[in-house]
This record gives sequence, structure tokens and C-alpha cells, in this order.
Amino acid sequence: MKLNSLPPRGRSGRSFFSFITFLFGLLLALAAGVLSFEFMAGQRPGPPGSWLASIAASPPNRRPAPSPSAPIAPKEAPAKETAMNPTPQIDDPRLAEAYQLTAEVAFEHLPAELILLPDRQPVKLRAAVTVLDLPPGCRERSRRTQWTGDGGEIAQGEKGEATLRLPDGSRHLTLRATLDVQLQTADGETSVHKEASVELLAPAPGSLLVGGVIDGFEIGHYLNPADPASWKGFNVKSEWPGKYPGRYRVPDFFYKVTPEIKGCRIAPHQTLGMWMIDFPWKSLGQTQYIALDLHLVRKLEDLHALMTAAGYHIKRFVPIYGFRPPAFNLGTIESQTGTTLKEPFSMHQYGRAIDLIIDENGDGVLDDLNRDGVIDIRDAEVIERYVDQLDRKYREEGHMEMVGGAGVYDHNDFVERPIQTPYIHIDTRGFLEDDGTLVRWRSVAKGAAPGASANKTSHKKLAPHKRKTPPCKPKPTGRPKVDLQ
Repeated sequence: MKLNSLPPRGRSGRSFFSFITFLFGLLLALAAGVLSFEFMAGQRPGPPGSWLASIAASPPNRRPAPSPSAPIAPKEAPAKETAMNPTPQIDDPRLAEAYQLTAEVAFEHLPAELILLPDRQPVKLRAAVTVLDLPPGCRERSRRTQWTGDGGEIAQGEKGEATLRLPDGSRHLTLRATLDVQLQTADGETSVHKEASVELLAPAPGSLLVGGVIDGFEIGHYLNPADPASWKGFNVKSEWPGKYPGRYRVPDFFYKVTPEIKGCRIAPHQTLGMWMIDFPWKSLGQTQYIALDLHLVRKLEDLHALMTAAGYHIKRFVPIYGFRPPAFNLGTIESQTGTTLKEPFSMHQYGRAIDLIIDENGDGVLDDLNRDGVIDIRDAEVIERYVDQLDRKYREEGHMEMVGGAGVYDHNDFVERPIQTPYIHIDTRGFLEDDGTLVRWRSVAKGAAPGASANKTSHKKLAPHKRKTPPCKPKPTGRPKVDLQ
């Protein structure tokens, strides 16, 4: 073939380039059509199942402009909020007053601001709900109670009940019960919310007392009632520790008393602080550990009720000493041998005794209870007569844990206390004399005031305390009815 018979190279290249340009333009047109259909798909979706319908179902990339005829709603529309909350809160005080909630522990105890737990067993809690008359047309739809606390573990139960497992050590616990009730009224739905709390003091186990110290606080060493050899140097004359060793062992529990709770009432007429050694003239610290027999707390309340019924007006008993730890009690015995009234196995060391007076005028001296114008041991004997009544009653009813000893003193041997006074010792030792009679004694100074017939100790003679003014009323006959206020 001849070379000049072939088509010219330049013409063929131009045709191929034109063809490519044509295809590119066709693709651009097709892409423009797809974009146009995507825009229109939001307005006119295709039939179900079509690719236009699938495009229309996809969310647009841009928020469409609002219709000019529709007003723009504000960001917070009150009407819409009301529609979203169809349960208005109805302000009807009758509904709140109709429900009463109390937080309780499910064991018997004295009325108190601070309830002392008797042991470390789990505590049953109860949220008691009392419903008074509801307004007409009002009915309860639902009710829910729950317990919360600042210590320990709470297991929720049914019908407002729960179980508390105590935390380690002695702790002050605040437990709160909440009640939420949904109500239907004639005006709509509403709710009632109630709260109640209870304050507890959990004890620490006596096993934490190691080397005479518990939680960094010194208690001291207890004499072993089963080991007379450990009594050497303390001149123990009593046979009771050997006969009743269970009453003279290390206390099972100790309570931690802090400044925040020492003023709390643990009974109607007793505060927690009255059992600790924290007086202006003697203090073992603002925070102390004490042992305390709760039967003794109840016994003092029984004594208060009995004397009040007899006509005495007593705001409270004034302690001279309640709990005395061995570090204080035995230490005093060692340093004051021959002059002290303290006993090596004193019930004070076990939280089962208290020395007290009735002192309504606040002068630090026992009041003139028999109205004879002289303050002496006979005024302490007035209190003792009512203790006798209680102990006989406890003994007859078989409550030996409440029965105890009682002794009257014409003076105290607490050299740190600046004011001298007669007083009475009361305890809950839980046993009687060998002949079945109550344990009683009198302690007077040698040659002391008239009527002091027994001499348990031989201390220096103390003159009876006389008031500067005579009693405001004549001495009554028979049972005394004295207004001490």
C-alpha cells in the first residue's frame, strides 16, 4: 500500500478528541439531573419502593427555610411545657397534713433524741405512715418509702421496713426515711413528699479494748474477777467478784461520746454527757469512751416518775460521777489509800452505777428533801426510800437486771470537786445479799451528823451543810410533798 493512501493523522486525532468531549458533557448533564431530582425529592417523593422515594426518605443536608405563613415559635414555649407535664403540683396544705411519717427502730427504748443501741446486732428500721382524712375526691395512686443513712449498710424491705448493718466501731448515725405519694384529685394529679429521721449511737465492742486503750483513748485495765492474784495491792474484801464474775468482766460495749452529741437526750430526763467525766473541775477530755448499762438509764427514769408522783418536782438528776474508767478509779485508789471511798470492783467501772443528787437551785449541794432545814445524809435517805420501792418491785417481777445496790453518803471523797455534799449511789449490779435482801449501806464520817448510825469509813468529821435561809414551807408530816422549783 502506498503511504499517501492512509487518512491524514491530524484529522483522526481531532475526531477522537471530539468524541471524548461529547461523553464528558453527557456525564455533566446526567449529574445535573440527579442533583435536580435530589432537590425535588423532598417536595415530591416518588412512588413507594422507587429510588426517588429512598432519596426523599433521607434527611436533607440543610434545614429547609420556614414557611413565610407560619410564625416562628419562641425557644421556650409555655404552652408546649404545659403539654409535656400533665401532672401539675397542686398547693393544698390538707394533702401534706393528711400524711404523718415517723422514723423508728423496731425495739423497745425510752423516748430520746439519741437512741443508744444495746448491742451490735442488725437494726430493724420502720417508716411508720399514718394517713388522716384525705380531701373529698382525692385518692392515692402509689406510695413509696425508702431509707438512707450516713453509715453502715441498709437493706430495703417492704412496707417501709429496712435492716441496718452497723459500721465498725462506735458511730453516731443519722438515718432518714422518705415517703413519696402520688395522688389523684378532682383538679388533676399531685404528689406529697415527707421526711423523718432518727439518731442512733452504735457501740464499739469491748474486744477493741487492747492494752487498756480503745481507739487511742485510755480506759485502763480491769481486774480479773477469776484471778485473785491480780487483786494484790487493792485490798479487795468483797466476795462478790468471785461469786458473780459475769458482773465484773470487761464491759461488752463502749460508746464514743463527742462534743457534738454529749448534750443529746438519751432519755426524757438524762443527757449522754451526764455519764462521762467532763466537769469544770475534772475532765477526761471532750471526747471519751464510756460503758453504760441501759437498764440503769431506765431505772433513773422510773425513779424520776416515782418521786414526781409523790409530789417532788425534779427537772433532772445531777451527777457527781457516772462512768469511772479503771484508769481513773483504780489510779485514785492507789494514790489515796486509806482515805478513798472508791472500790476496786466498783460498779462505776462497768457503767452500772451513778452517784447523784437532786439540786434544783443549782448550788451544787443536795436539796433539803425532808424539809428539816439541814442538809445531811437524811436527805439522801429520802431518795433511797424510793429506790427501795423500785428494787422490791423489780425483784418481785423477776427483772433482776434492774435490781441493784444503793448507798447513802454524808460527804464525797472527790477532792477535785470544790463543793461538799451528801449524795446517793445507785447501781444495777443484778444480785442480792446472801440472805436475799437488797444490798444497802451507809457511809458516814466518824462522829458525823445525828442519825448516822453506821461507820463504814473513818474520815474526818464534816459539819452538816446549812442553808443561809430557812425552807420556804414548814416541814410536812407523813410523805413529803416538796416543790423543788
